Amino acid sequence: MTSGAIISHLLFESAHTRCARDDGAAVLTFTQPTPRISADVLDAFHRALDVCERDRLPLVITSGAEHFAMGADLDAELAAAADGHTEALERLLDRYQRTMLRLRHASVPTVAAVHGAAISGGCEVVMHCAHAVVNDYSGVGLGEASIGVIPGGGGVKEFALRASRSSDPTAAIEAAFDVISIGRVGRGIDESLQFGFLDAATLTRSNDHVTAAKRVGAELVATHRPPAANPRFAVAGQRMIERLVARMTAARDRDEIGSHQVQVGSRIAWVLCGGDDARPERSEADLLAYERAMFLELIRMPGTQARIKHFNETGTLLRN
Repeated sequence: MTSGAIISHLLFESAHTRCARDDGAAVLTFTQPTPRISADVLDAFHRALDVCERDRLPLVITSGAEHFAMGADLDAELAAAADGHTEALERLLDRYQRTMLRLRHASVPTVAAVHGAAISGGCEVVMHCAHAVVNDYSGVGLGEASIGVIPGGGGVKEFALRASRSSDPTAAIEAAFDVISIGRVGRGIDESLQFGFLDAATLTRSNDHVTAAKRVGAELVATHRPPAANPRFAVAGQRMIERLVARMTAARDRDEIGSHQVQVGSRIAWVLCGGDDARPERSEADLLAYERAMFLELIRMPGTQARIKHFNETGTLLRN
């Protein structure tokens, strides 16, 4: 090694992560056998970004396991919420959202290096990074609706924001609703792009995903400028909410979905379309607050509690 540069240097380890300086980037690796976005992982994101912003390093986020991340670790908070104590869950959702915003608005590029599945909370990490480097066989998606809640880490907000910037916002909202309300997951890059979980403008395909992510981060770091914080954007509004809920009600009447799915879908529609306020615009903070409120509303419902209990006991989804 002629340059004297350190190729890999441990920055820190935590219960669920390892962060090392490697090839001009900080690489934060999930170390759980089945990675989930836990409170420890949220702390690690902040610790890593503190170093990266100080030293002008890109942050690469990846996994040492078979999959990128299989959702958020909310087990203790969900159990307390089931007994009527939702304060801890509300605090964790707020913290999760604020951490996703830090990934989005960091002064250095954040790059998700994805292989395997990036589901629910893992998907929201990918959606809030500045760039994604994705293995050909990776599946990305938001599965929360299948267990009776809505995405609470900015996933619905992100679809609403992207729809507002599309050439056909109405069609984009309808497509997003169809994806989120049934918990769809893309099977591979192309389907994940089709469903809107990945953005072609900020995507690199590579099966050597970590090496490519370090390279992409190094290329972006000199010119990276984060987007403006808390943007305001046009929302679809009450008429679109009614239209989407009517579609779900008709599907229930045809016995294609259960009655509780209408409850879940109506709250996804409410958030995705910006609530029932007559104002034509919302801020990013507004949509995030709506996500938290609807997540907490759904978690109190017997139908959602039945789905979670059934899934925990059987590993299968309950149709109710």
